[in-house]
Amino acid sequence: MNSKPAGNDPLSREELFRMFADEACRDGVLENFEKKILLNVARFLRMENEEAGRILQESHIRFEQGLLGESRRFEPRALYLRALQGVYADGQIDELEDQMLAGLRKMFDISPEEHETMLKTFLIDAVPAPETMLPQEQPSPKAASATELPPHQPGSTTGHLAGRLDFDSQKAWFSDHCRWYQAQRQASDLSRQAWERFLNGLQHGSEKEVYDGLDMIDDILNPLNEILLGDVLLALAVMRWSRVLLKTGFANDKDGPARTWPLENIYMRLSIKMGPILISIDHLRVREGIEEAVSMIFVHLLEDLAMLVESRHADPMPHLGSIINMLFRVSPKAGVTHRAADLLKILAAAARRQGGVLAYQFVQVCRNICEVQPRNHPLVIEADQAILSIEPEDRLFPQDYQSPVSRPSASQPYEPALQRLERLISEVSQKQENELMLTAALAKIDLSILDDTRTHAVKSAAENGLDPVAFLERYLIAMILPELPGYQRPVMAFFALGEAAGHHEEMKGGWCRLWLKTTEQKGLQIWPDFPVYPSTELLSLPLPASEVPGLKAALHRSGGAYDVALVDSARNSARIWHQVGDLDPTGNLYLVEHDLLPADNTAEATHCLDEALVTQPWLSAAMLQKGLIAKRAGDRDTARRYFAEALVAQPHDPHALTRMGVLEKNENQLDKADDYLIRSLRILPVQPSALVTFGSDMLSRLASDDSSALPLWDYYIAGLHANQGDRQDFRQIAEVSDRLDPKLARNARVVPVDTVFYI
Repeated sequence: MNSKPAGNDPLSREELFRMFADEACRDGVLENFEKKILLNVARFLRMENEEAGRILQESHIRFEQGLLGESRRFEPRALYLRALQGVYADGQIDELEDQMLAGLRKMFDISPEEHETMLKTFLIDAVPAPETMLPQEQPSPKAASATELPPHQPGSTTGHLAGRLDFDSQKAWFSDHCRWYQAQRQASDLSRQAWERFLNGLQHGSEKEVYDGLDMIDDILNPLNEILLGDVLLALAVMRWSRVLLKTGFANDKDGPARTWPLENIYMRLSIKMGPILISIDHLRVREGIEEAVSMIFVHLLEDLAMLVESRHADPMPHLGSIINMLFRVSPKAGVTHRAADLLKILAAAARRQGGVLAYQFVQVCRNICEVQPRNHPLVIEADQAILSIEPEDRLFPQDYQSPVSRPSASQPYEPALQRLERLISEVSQKQENELMLTAALAKIDLSILDDTRTHAVKSAAENGLDPVAFLERYLIAMILPELPGYQRPVMAFFALGEAAGHHEEMKGGWCRLWLKTTEQKGLQIWPDFPVYPSTELLSLPLPASEVPGLKAALHRSGGAYDVALVDSARNSARIWHQVGDLDPTGNLYLVEHDLLPADNTAEATHCLDEALVTQPWLSAAMLQKGLIAKRAGDRDTARRYFAEALVAQPHDPHALTRMGVLEKNENQLDKADDYLIRSLRILPVQPSALVTFGSDMLSRLASDDSSALPLWDYYIAGLHANQGDRQDFRQIAEVSDRLDPKLARNARVVPVDTVFYI
């Protein structure tokens, strides 16, 4: 997600200055020469001193919050190249511009030779000035006609999606998982029986079976005589498998919040039972062979904590904090646990912004951490600071307590665990940097209509004798925000008026598909294509017809990329989904999918799709629909052509990749199908068609005794179950696998996978 867009990705003056300010503040020290450079940059960008000062202050605040990590939208040299392009856009360079470039070379440590190389490259492959527009404001979208828009350049603005292809999460998962399979093979027969009982309890959601399995494990460790290392590792694995218990789903009460947590009692019992198990392990004084496993589990639990914060799932937090506390008994007191303090600081800032129940429960996690020894451990110190920043009265230590000094440890950490933690910190930092950028932009626009709606809802609740807090939780306000100050993409925003946890269940997954519907007044409003819970009151506010051209121009500048945001009630925190290629500001796509295709009016549907594509060459969803129309008519060649065109228009559209993969599967080109589907799933791990098609292919290979398909099956089908539970797609594929091998179906229900599937 932290990739670099191509050099022609358009930037506003404010965005560009913010990047330079971030680079200057990244080391925490703002030198005098850097201030002078930033002053020259501000002058070049024709910014007011107050505006530049405000942005610089925001960068400094983000540094203090730990949000200026290694991830950045542009590396310094790429950023310098952008400045170079802007300076030479008019073919000449003046004294101020020359001073600015010289200062940037000093700040970014760019040699004269590198400068000349960049300059030669730029002068050969010059980007048209209208695409870059560094010194001037971007022209008003209302003033620009469709014919004046620059040509769409595929993939140039979707680097944030392309970055997901760089990391093979399934491979990392399999490598980690092999260690646990090895532990099972090394364990005693009695431990394996206990483990089987524990897994059966997870599969059937049986509190008794899970507890009996844990009780057996505890009994095996209690005698304190000859204990196999595999028995200890299997006992530790319980905490790794506990992620399965965090799954949520839609509630049965149609009048209450959407989210339910069906396995809450089992998770609570597990968190309690791990206490005596870990005490037994601590008494055994076994260190060699388990420190690596403990380090990896510690990171997995931190991933769970980050997932709960992101999805506003507060209920499991105290239990998770208790497990982290107990695991600390046998954890190496350096390396991973030291670095975890940096993650806790970032998560604490997020919890503080969210407030409410989640902030309260996060404090309980921190109180659990504060109970461990030694008191000068960085994680304990950071937990104490988090409590002070969120709820000082809940501090575990005396009010006049001074945190002891912590010293770096010379102990070497377990490298795979540390690398996984570093990746987690980078991902969380990037998400929160985007969140802060969005909420800062929201603070600059008039959203008084939300406050008026909240006031009206509270009054209505009082008049009807209802609890205003519960009543506000039901409300979700959808708004189209074409252009936000300092934000790079259009936003389809869903504003919660109360606690937003239930609405996160409605928008669960990595791609909240939306239609834009044309109103009677020729405006647009959001029409969600995801399940809205019966108790939710969704109010979709229309975008006036006069502002529709602005949305079209903004989508063209972003290459069809846009964000969906679920904004918390205080509007200082939000969860963001990055999407591309399926937001149609003409409203034709809604008309096609909602009215014309259900009525089998393919001729009019094709006409509408062609009409949408005339001014929106980036609309891959329209090309996919044309391909599906051809495929249903039996014309696979034409379908392939349209799917290929969709991928040319949007190389990182997971739906386009999936459609091409399914077509290859239909034509028995299995290797090509797998390639497309895996690329789709790396961009969007919960793409339903890709999961089911790829899972079916792996099942076919397993039936043919191809054992290499097993890890892929375990990962993606377990992911399908984690995301969808026992819904139809999963049930059908599990029934087939059950006939092949009952253990396959069970694994799909009990194997823990990456947190992305659970949120």
